Amino acid sequence: MAFMQLRRPGAFNALSSPGKGGRRPIGHEQRAWERGTLPSFSDSEQAQVKKHLENYVSNNVENSIPDVVEEWVSEEKKAEIDLSCLKLPEIPSEEEIGWIVDGQVRVPRNSVHPNRVNEPFIGKNDYLSIQADLMRKDGVYPLQQSVDEFRLKPNMLESDSAADTRVYENVYIIGLTVAREGLALKIEFSTRRTGKLIHWAQSKRLKTGTMVALTPAKDNFRSKCIVAVVASRLLSALDVQYPAKPSIQIYIGNADQLEIDPQQEYVMVEAVSGYWEAYRHTFQALKKLYSESFPLFQHIVSLHQSVPPPDYRVLRPSMNLGSAVKDNGDPLYRQNVLTDWPSFASVDDPGTPVDAANGASKAQASSELDESQLRALQRILTRKLAIIQGPPGTGKTHVSVVAIKIMLENMLPTDPPIIVTAQTNHALDQLLRLISKFDPNFIRLGGQTNDMDIIKPRTLFEVKQHNKIKLPHTLKYAFSQRSGLERELERLLTPYISDQPLTPELCCQYGIISEQQRDSILDAESEFVGSFVDETPPMELWCDNTIAPAKKTHGHWSFGEFEEFEEFEKLGEEDLEAVATDDEKFETLRGKSFTFYAGYTSKQTTTTPDQVIEKQLQTHQDLNKVLKAYRPAMYDYFRRSITAKVTALLRNYGHDAQNLAKDLKIGKWEMENQILQRTKVIGLTTTGLSKYRGLITSLRPKVVLIEEAAETLEAYVAAACFESLEHLILVGDHQQLRGHCFNVDLEGDPANFDMSMFERLVKNGMPFTQLTSQRRMRPEIRELINPIYPELEDHSSVLDRPDIIGMGKVNMHFFHHKWHESNDDALSKMNDLEARMITAFFVYLVYNGLLPEQITVLTFYNGQAKLIRRLFKRHEFLQGHNTKVSTVDSYQGEENDIILLSLVRNNARNQIGFLSNINRACVSLSRARRGFYIFGNAGLLADTSEKWKDILSVLMKQSCIQSYLPTTCLRHGTVVRALLPTDFDNLYGGCQQACESLRSCGHGCQLPCHPFACDDMKCEEDCDVVMNCGHACSRGCGIKPCHCEPCSGGYRSPQAAQRQRQTATATAMPPPTGGAVVTTTTTTTAALSPAKIAEGKKKWAAFAAGGHRAADARAMADAEAETARRGEEEEEEAKEGAGERKTTASARTKMGALAAISKPQQQQQQQPACSAPNSMGDYPLIDLSDDAPARTSAGARHSACAAAAPAPALGETAWAAPPAVPALDSAEAFPALAAPRKPVHANVHADGNGNGRKKVWRSRYVVGLGEKR
Repeated sequence: MAFMQLRRPGAFNALSSPGKGGRRPIGHEQRAWERGTLPSFSDSEQAQVKKHLENYVSNNVENSIPDVVEEWVSEEKKAEIDLSCLKLPEIPSEEEIGWIVDGQVRVPRNSVHPNRVNEPFIGKNDYLSIQADLMRKDGVYPLQQSVDEFRLKPNMLESDSAADTRVYENVYIIGLTVAREGLALKIEFSTRRTGKLIHWAQSKRLKTGTMVALTPAKDNFRSKCIVAVVASRLLSALDVQYPAKPSIQIYIGNADQLEIDPQQEYVMVEAVSGYWEAYRHTFQALKKLYSESFPLFQHIVSLHQSVPPPDYRVLRPSMNLGSAVKDNGDPLYRQNVLTDWPSFASVDDPGTPVDAANGASKAQASSELDESQLRALQRILTRKLAIIQGPPGTGKTHVSVVAIKIMLENMLPTDPPIIVTAQTNHALDQLLRLISKFDPNFIRLGGQTNDMDIIKPRTLFEVKQHNKIKLPHTLKYAFSQRSGLERELERLLTPYISDQPLTPELCCQYGIISEQQRDSILDAESEFVGSFVDETPPMELWCDNTIAPAKKTHGHWSFGEFEEFEEFEKLGEEDLEAVATDDEKFETLRGKSFTFYAGYTSKQTTTTPDQVIEKQLQTHQDLNKVLKAYRPAMYDYFRRSITAKVTALLRNYGHDAQNLAKDLKIGKWEMENQILQRTKVIGLTTTGLSKYRGLITSLRPKVVLIEEAAETLEAYVAAACFESLEHLILVGDHQQLRGHCFNVDLEGDPANFDMSMFERLVKNGMPFTQLTSQRRMRPEIRELINPIYPELEDHSSVLDRPDIIGMGKVNMHFFHHKWHESNDDALSKMNDLEARMITAFFVYLVYNGLLPEQITVLTFYNGQAKLIRRLFKRHEFLQGHNTKVSTVDSYQGEENDIILLSLVRNNARNQIGFLSNINRACVSLSRARRGFYIFGNAGLLADTSEKWKDILSVLMKQSCIQSYLPTTCLRHGTVVRALLPTDFDNLYGGCQQACESLRSCGHGCQLPCHPFACDDMKCEEDCDVVMNCGHACSRGCGIKPCHCEPCSGGYRSPQAAQRQRQTATATAMPPPTGGAVVTTTTTTTAALSPAKIAEGKKKWAAFAAGGHRAADARAMADAEAETARRGEEEEEEAKEGAGERKTTASARTKMGALAAISKPQQQQQQQPACSAPNSMGDYPLIDLSDDAPARTSAGARHSACAAAAPAPALGETAWAAPPAVPALDSAEAFPALAAPRKPVHANVHADGNGNGRKKVWRSRYVVGLGEKR
């Protein structure tokens, strides 16, 4: 059977732009690049550009550009540059992933060419080969390790994996789809080896674009490794009930590895880390750059530091700078920005002119930008390679937006769009939201956005739905070719889309048997015509019912525990922009689909060799003469032979489908080009830029702005160097997070793959501008990053940040402890006691009126983040609220009012792990606006890191390192020094003094001191309301509406009965003498109907006939039980103290406090904790040396105050000094966790003479005596 040959039409080749040195696209006349791009320069314009460049080079560069090019080419000829990586396929082969060559495992020699970070590259080919090789090795590394691990441990469970390998067994091919990207196989699988249930909606397992590897179940990657990419993961196909199995669709990377046998069982592995789809498109872009001219090569590759203006700016140097002027009140129109940059007066300091160019005396215009921002703006507008460093909070995004606005205002109608890109979707959407204020017609490529109001309607997909676009000829042709391919495949796959056995005709058609042998099988069927088996297929009759439908391996299991999943965070580790959205309509592959049946096989396993079967076929033309014992084995031989021939033909069709996919992509881009050429700003992530590079190339863009450039791997930025590029703007901060590598061996020396182009250029002396005025952190927090940014200054807007409620004046604090770390199941670090302390402190802050959304918990480890999230979810006070817990790596670019930083590390080996990375430390220290609280071992940091030692010295100077948290009660001014998580158990945002305030219901508040209104908490007293029926309310005071149990047929508690008797007695008493008149209210009862009266008489008769005895006995038993319960409660309370209430009562009380979350309290004037003189300040520093106790000064000051105070008068509360505070690393501290020790609360009171008297107060019960005070 011949297969269809698909030839590509001479269509628009969007993958290569018609730039210098390249051929113009051929085909029909109306090509996208011809319709919307800027016409070529005229001869006079080209001459002007050439003259300017020659003058600039002769004045500023020692070697002219022609000499540089000649030198560059000659050096490349001398060097032996390995370009083999640029010839690798788009999807890695089994040799790359499984190390399998000719059916055998051959482990390659691991060699990496280091990145050139301290010297120029030899040339373009040297640059591209190194970047492509490093990217390829980083992209394939995770799956390589998973395949190798499974090969060594084929029976392992996922919990046994050391390489974070996910294993899926019982994998079978159950269908095929002719999709846009090629032939997609549908597979089903078992998740038994996970050991847990999977929340597919939240899980990142098998995300679209993930690379997986399959091997036959009995091979275990010893001779075969099929590399594939997940094409679709429908939730409806994953969340299925037994006996159905979850299923996905995959693209096989190499069409020569396509398989079709539905009876073949496979095992599939997936790496937890790594996301090939993001690397895939960038690798293809680097391959394309090899055949294109490389703009800006003299700066990016050869590191020439003299950067001229962009060519288009030389032609049009006059610009309108009105957007840089405050309120556009004094516009600067047609200003020559190359030779006559204006002078500005900053709004913050209007008397100081800011001339970012050369200090020339010009008329001043008022600008909201500060001096450094104006210098950055000038660099962006006047240099073809502009590098802007923006330390935390300096407004680098704002400068980018102002620059884009100015460039838009000065664009010509024929200018191509500005390309805006960022590493993450979050940063890109933030930038586009700001741009939308002055250009609402931007286009966003890619659908991974959470902004449904502004960004989502402007995605390319949504815009296409509202615009009529003419279908390009290329796309029409590709659709017709795909229809022909579908018809051919439908004929080819006939054996697998039927649930019946193979037919003799099909075996003859594929040349397995002769026509005579076919007829002999059909003759055997005619013998049974008219009998009860006349519906049985002829092949089954010939086999004498020794074949049956194939059975697949399908074990059943049940798990009670769900798999943990990472809560959604900012997409810093994986940029899913490379794929479509997770909506079902996007995940569904469009195209004709075929569902496979497993078919028939012999009922018993046969061992007859194929040579014996072939000899029988050669011997007998009448197959009825073949022994019946051979027939089941012969049928299996027929099936295997047909499968082999169909597979060979299918692989040919697979290659045709891949070529057809390219034509479909080109036609689609032609259609989308018609929309994009009308817009002036296009936004997409750096991964999306590589994916849509062909489409962007067709627009011939001149300007590309990259946000988060210092966090972006260099290969992604290199992909943005289109042939038409004239102006590249890099905005970021190389002293914050670097790019992420999945292979840690590629981070740092010698590979340095994690170093961005931004950082490499800055470190090699490329000119850049640093922003210096920060608008985020209060000054004392900003001082923490002074060792990293010595020139950073405070903007006036941060000088009046309000203090944190409930913390006195302590807005920054380092809680020092020596609680040891541990590991979770994934070997990530965690610290249980530290996590509990942070949870307790978080709740304390919320009690004081702060919203949970105002507080973010940061940590360096996923294990700690998971632990804190679990504690938050389990805490009765935080359930149902949106709490923010994030890793530092996922929080760059974010900020919040309060940051709680969990450092986690504390071990005997003095290792601090991720904390030693100063880039991560910089991010963690610069996220807080108002309050910053650090939890960790300060001594360990000081001993192991010089940079952390500098940071801790700033904290020491501000007296901010203590072994306790100094909370302050708003009402009494009491300072509570919390040493352990349990010290917060009975703190409701204040201290432990009794509240004693009256509620609106008239009852006294039973809680300890709290900063929120008493009525925000449910009253636990009995209700005093007397119902119209004369009975007292049977419910608690805080439960509305009131309810009468006796009248409703229910039981009335003894307390309610007692309240009713007291009310009746008070009503029956005569008025008091003295003329006072007591007004009583007469209650009337509505008349009852005759039916109700009859029903009541019937019940009374039954009650009088003996029912009253049972009712009385039940009431007496309940009363005795209630009395006993109350007695036990009082006895227990006497032992534990007033603060230790029953768990149920505490739960009800805390749940009632939820209303307090949404009512922030106004801060009140606070009293100092103690006025005794101390040269070390209110918060004495601790000794961080190893031989000193960790809490040496926790209570020293108050002990001195207690000793110096006079003895109390008779009847006064006795003075008590706080107990000695043990060191946290001593054995005495940890038993206190089992028996919580109450913190000492210091409060200043005045005696009758007005003198300050200090009373040490523990609770409403005297601890240890069991007596109420």
